Amino acid sequence: MSFDLLLDSSLAKQQRDGERNVSHDFTINFSPPIYLDSGNYKAALDELITMSYSWYNIDASFDNNKIRWRKKTKAWKTLTFPNGMYDYKDINRFLQNHIGKVDPKDKDSAYNFNLYFDLTSYRVVILVHEDYELDLSQGSFSELLGYGKSILSGDSVGRKLPNIPRGVAGLGVYPLRSDQPDDKKCSKRCHILFFNSESSSQLSISKSTASD
Repeated sequence: MSFDLLLDSSLAKQQRDGERNVSHDFTINFSPPIYLDSGNYKAALDELITMSYSWYNIDASFDNNKIRWRKKTKAWKTLTFPNGMYDYKDINRFLQNHIGKVDPKDKDSAYNFNLYFDLTSYRVVILVHEDYELDLSQGSFSELLGYGKSILSGDSVGRKLPNIPRGVAGLGVYPLRSDQPDDKKCSKRCHILFFNSESSSQLSISKSTASD
């Protein structure tokens, strides 16, 4: 016997007390409850799952939401990222949208900063215009990009592997099970840890056999 359960954080948020649910840590309440025969059961995620990061990786509480920049010889300016989930392209887009180009009046002018992830070296590359500096010495923003605390005055490559998910890159499931002869009603609470924007996947529940 086997059946599928839809695990969807967006649905969990609509439930009573749903505000407690977030995309990477949520509880699904199944109604009506799930009834199982006696015996052992196992839970398994589908083999093919497409997932991306979901939890905030830039947040004021992590002390990684601010960087400083300046035109050389000028005073430092602070750029603050709104709390949220960012990939490398998001970070680069935010930099360019808020810091801009060397010559704002010239549409073909170069951007002050360009940031991208190099798939060959698995490092983050930051291109810095010769007239500008980028300060990564404060807070922990540099850790996301694989850089040490430093001030960049020219093109740079991170010395370490970037840690944009902040060390959280796992998937955990507390499976539903019924292993007591008198326990025929499976708990209707399934605690699951995902890392995708609006977690939605399918969990397969099947009864174990003697060969399992």
